[in-house]
Amino acid sequence: MTRFLKSGPSFAEARWVLFGAPCDTTVSRKGGTRYAPDAVRSESHHIESYSPYLSEDLEKVSFFDMGDLFLPLGTCEVHC
Repeated sequence: MTRFLKSGPSFAEARWVLFGAPCDTTVSRKGGTRYAPDAVRSESHHIESYSPYLSEDLEKVSFFDMGDLFLPLGTCEVHC
């Protein structure tokens, strides 16, 4: 699995934890939002990690990407 930006290797040492929520249950027309977490992770490797607004580099922030939540397809009444 591709991790977000420079996600750290340890959950225990992370100050922030990220997770994806691949879900199409609220889509009324064409599905596909369930692919968003992977797309965001993939594109994160092409962004500038330094923020002039914050005067901080994201590579210095301790965070961990724990992957995606398991959200089964189907109606919420059955699976939730």
